[in-house]
Amino acid sequence: MFMLFYSILYGIMLNSLIGLGAFPLARALAGKDLMNVEEPLVKGSRSRRRCFLSFFLFDIFPFVYFALGYQFPGQYMKSFPSDNPVLATLQIVSIGTLSLGVFSFYRLFLAAMVWKPCGSSLIYTVPELENHKRKRGLHEKASLHAFAALGYLAVPWLIVIVTVLASR
Repeated sequence: MFMLFYSILYGIMLNSLIGLGAFPLARALAGKDLMNVEEPLVKGSRSRRRCFLSFFLFDIFPFVYFALGYQFPGQYMKSFPSDNPVLATLQIVSIGTLSLGVFSFYRLFLAAMVWKPCGSSLIYTVPELENHKRKRGLHEKASLHAFAALGYLAVPWLIVIVTVLASR
């Protein structure tokens, strides 16, 4: 059941990346960044950083999370589904919410997108970032996106831990 929920939500999360240019591989290999209409490509490393970050956030970490989410409940829930209808419902809800953790990687990407430690984004040029903010209505504070990512990770795992303890 976790596999079904996770695969559907992973597809939705990847679909929400459309238009963000999360994997600018051609520009990353060329070492070019998109600046503006007059001078479209300039030498830079933002595309490389974005490609590297996207590779880990959308290819590596979701599969590690999937492995943990797939193994943990099966290892520690004694009987699944439980004979107790309330506990069985809680077990199913906990596995469903655990699959929501895949959205934390998207929110971490948004946090990295708007985070400006040196006055400008580390993975987007100013014109690209302003374009995405205008189109998507992104919030300026990276901490809010990071907090949402933490919520997508922490709340489902707390529910799973409570469910595991209740099923013992």
